Amino acid sequence: MAKRERVCLRRFEAGEDSMEGKLFRYVNTDPNLIPREAVLRALKAFYLPWVLESQAGDSELQAIAKTSIQELQYRIFQIQQRFLPGEFVLTASTTPSSMKSTIISPNIQPKAEGTAFSMTLAEMRDEVDPEDLDQFLDDF
Repeated sequence: MAKRERVCLRRFEAGEDSMEGKLFRYVNTDPNLIPREAVLRALKAFYLPWVLESQAGDSELQAIAKTSIQELQYRIFQIQQRFLPGEFVLTASTTPSSMKSTIISPNIQPKAEGTAFSMTLAEMRDEVDPEDLDQFLDDF
């Protein structure tokens, strides 16, 4: 049996009062998280499509990209619900340099001619079916 090689992400350390230190403490102590799984889930959602870009076929890469987008959209939705209720909406065309404030939805008409289809957070809540969150995310 051939010995399997392993890859390791170097051990991260941070000052106790730094943002990174607080983040590491949270991940390590939250009873709802398994630290290794939480870190891997975040890394996969954020980077996996690029990691596999030259190794996966088109259909596999598209499935991976879709899963990453759904994971990130769901986490964004959770952050909005908890920390920005009713204040912030997201756009599918949001980029770090152009933080627009609309959510793209096929079910909402444009606010004005030439503007994006948009949805407020309250409208988004009305559209969400807790029984079928995957379908809601697929609409984006």
